[in-house]
Amino acid sequence: VLISGEDERILDTALGHVLTQNLNVLGAIAKPILPEALDRMLCRYRRKVEQRQYRPETSLQLEELRAGIAGSPDSHPVLVFQPKIEIRTGKVSGVETLARWHHAERGLLGPGAFIPLAEDSGLIDELTQLIYRQAVEQTAQWHRQGIYLATSVNISVNSFSTPGFAEFLVSTAEEVGVHPAYLILEATETQVMENAFNCTEILMRLRMKKFGLSIDDFGTGNASLSQLMKIPFSEMKIDRCFINRASSNDSARAIVETSVALAKRLRMSIVAEGAETREDWDLVEEVGCDYLQGFYCGKPMHNGELMAYIAQWSGPH
Repeated sequence: VLISGEDERILDTALGHVLTQNLNVLGAIAKPILPEALDRMLCRYRRKVEQRQYRPETSLQLEELRAGIAGSPDSHPVLVFQPKIEIRTGKVSGVETLARWHHAERGLLGPGAFIPLAEDSGLIDELTQLIYRQAVEQTAQWHRQGIYLATSVNISVNSFSTPGFAEFLVSTAEEVGVHPAYLILEATETQVMENAFNCTEILMRLRMKKFGLSIDDFGTGNASLSQLMKIPFSEMKIDRCFINRASSNDSARAIVETSVALAKRLRMSIVAEGAETREDWDLVEEVGCDYLQGFYCGKPMHNGELMAYIAQWSGPH
């Protein structure tokens, strides 16, 4: 689906409605349609298709999920890492840890094949603990090699309320030998705000232990200013739906600029998610973002690929 229109705000509303219907949207363009705008949109689409790494998501069977968590060699979670670039220096400063699933017959599966199942079956805590421990161990290995990357790990907010879960995060870091300052715990804005009452104290304790706390997909949920004041986030990740459109859409740019200003006042670092072009890099640098993630800089990759990438990366091109 391609949407076009003369009024940007009406166009944005139409796009949002289409997305809620789970339609595959190529993009939205304000009229008059300029060739360069259409070319940028097609470029983004081609980049997504070319860099798609895993197969269409058909859910695992519950027994496969259980076996994978238990250590099955045929079906188990694997980690990939997406580089996070410090805009000021152009250097790789960290990574976001992302989970995929290795299946002996179906290849590499995306998170939609196993995360919802883990949540519905009550196995999300066990899966998260496995992924977190592997991420911490990998971080320790990098540090032993003299590569001091900070590592972000996605955590379901519901897990924070599980008795002993926060203690597991702390004790694992201590046991493996990674200072918590190099570990960033990510939770989506929607999840955090829906569970703010239950998790605020736990998040505060983790911040006191020097863990980083990141509010992910900012701008897509219902965060209130009072809640943002109560929860001591150290990082804000601005959602890709705004970053992708900010260079050509005044409303999206205004949201990005306002988010950056808010984060700075709350002393958070700012990560722009989903940057796919040099134009995106230039824009987020201009508005004051600190870090950038996206296919323009690097796709999610296995550890060996990441090490080669870091050795070759020389900044934006």
